[in-house]
Amino acid sequence: MKNILTVYTGGTICSFAQEEGRSLNVTAAKRIIVDNFIRGGRKGGETVEEGLFEDSGLEATTLSENMTVGKLDSIIRHIVTFDLDKYAGVIVLHGTDTLAYSTVVLSLLFERAPVPIMLVSANRPPDDPLTNANANFRTAAELIMAGIAPGVYVPYRNLDGTMWLHEGAALMQCANFSDDFYSAPGEKAYVVDQEGARDSMENMLSEIYCRHIEKKKEGGRSLLSKYAGLEDTVLCISPYVGIRYDRISLEGIRAVVHGTFHSGTVCVERNAPEESFSSASILSLAERCERKGIPLFLAPCILGCEQYSSTYDAVQNGHIVPLNMATETAYARIMTGVSCGYAKEALKEFVQDRFG
Repeated sequence: MKNILTVYTGGTICSFAQEEGRSLNVTAAKRIIVDNFIRGGRKGGETVEEGLFEDSGLEATTLSENMTVGKLDSIIRHIVTFDLDKYAGVIVLHGTDTLAYSTVVLSLLFERAPVPIMLVSANRPPDDPLTNANANFRTAAELIMAGIAPGVYVPYRNLDGTMWLHEGAALMQCANFSDDFYSAPGEKAYVVDQEGARDSMENMLSEIYCRHIEKKKEGGRSLLSKYAGLEDTVLCISPYVGIRYDRISLEGIRAVVHGTFHSGTVCVERNAPEESFSSASILSLAERCERKGIPLFLAPCILGCEQYSSTYDAVQNGHIVPLNMATETAYARIMTGVSCGYAKEALKEFVQDRFG
């Protein structure tokens, strides 16, 4: 069997508890995680070769909360230096805090990669008895060895013991004060292992393969052919009481992603009686974006009869593009589009065409 290329980017899965807090020790993490897998063998009792996992030699590692656009770009550039056809698959070890951002970007750029790419993270360091690090890594390796179709995936065991396989582009951020990950509503996630319930491995791999074939039929070129480096030119804004859009600079910005309150709403307050937009209204930001030719996206936003009139007002009068996806997902996708050369109206068409 071909080797599995293993990229160690850092995160909790590559960390250990110290007096000053958890800190990175990638060398120790490699030894523990890989040794645990090899000693355990494969399900069914098959032995595992010592040299199965090839270390990619990434020199720059980080706790995921310290991830930057530049660091993520360096990871992408590192992976593309390898001829992936020579490998059975790729495992990228990554922290949980910014996992969804990195996963979405890699899902888009490597959607036509010839092998599966697994992003593996952990809720606790790999030597902690309560960690899911080893289980997540084992699932990733076994799925690659079982011949899962090319794509970007995240295997992750939640606290209830359920091991999920998420398609990378559908992964949502882990909620505050939670150790669980979920896919976006309406997106397919597979139960790999759960007490009393398990998707048939054969059926799961077959379904994933069929989905892979359907995507290939859509045609088109890989975004990597357009990729010139990840750009830090997308502004992401979260709404809050007291926001003042006149305090937000648009200098050097090529696109804006604006989040919503939990019910999908944003402030559209006007200054009576003049009916001008207040500095707290997203419409004041929309006016500035329109003058500068900067596309403004609203996410998550679902228009319909149950939506509030404020959101309808924002979309209709502010020429704002609504996106039915999480804010961080929209940000990662739009940043990828910008980094592949899409701008202004072309960026809107790119996002709407690909994501609805």
